[in-house]
Amino acid sequence: MYFLSGLHLNPFQLFNERTKIFNYPLVAHSLFDKQVLNALSDHFNLGLNFDYIDSSEVAKEKLPNLKNCKLQTLVKYFGLPAFKHHDAKEDAITCAKIFLKLQDHATEKILPSPMDEISEFKGMLKGILADEQVNYKEAYELLYWLEDHTETCKQQQNFYLKIKEVLDDDHLDCIEATEIKIFLEQALRELE
Repeated sequence: MYFLSGLHLNPFQLFNERTKIFNYPLVAHSLFDKQVLNALSDHFNLGLNFDYIDSSEVAKEKLPNLKNCKLQTLVKYFGLPAFKHHDAKEDAITCAKIFLKLQDHATEKILPSPMDEISEFKGMLKGILADEQVNYKEAYELLYWLEDHTETCKQQQNFYLKIKEVLDDDHLDCIEATEIKIFLEQALRELE
């Protein structure tokens, strides 16, 4: 969970800028990162919803004859280059390399199916509303997300059309941001 090293920033800003990462399964080499993310989500009411894969558990299942499934052991087993252990970036890259090797080693794919669109949509709405403001970038990302997720877009047609109309001039003023915020809050209430 390398991106967590930026937590000295405003947590709402950090998660609003990086919510796309939660559209994909997160992989780390222990359950610790999942526990941290869940605690942050609960504390800041972010409504994060994500699939999580513990590569150490996958390694234990796929490689039962190894004496342990620590990062260093798996690096040696797969013949990967040495890395600086406990350096967040190096650990994350190494974990990714190990997971890809485990994925190649597996008889069936490890990655889960994509999360439910509505749950993902709710998580996005909660993330955008977390700081009580809607900015241009968030509105555009939501518009693009809806265009990529046609089923949810059909269900939220009025919402989609309103965002598209507001962003048509490539500008989001305070009144428009407030309108979108009201639409987001209403959509979230309807989904709860």
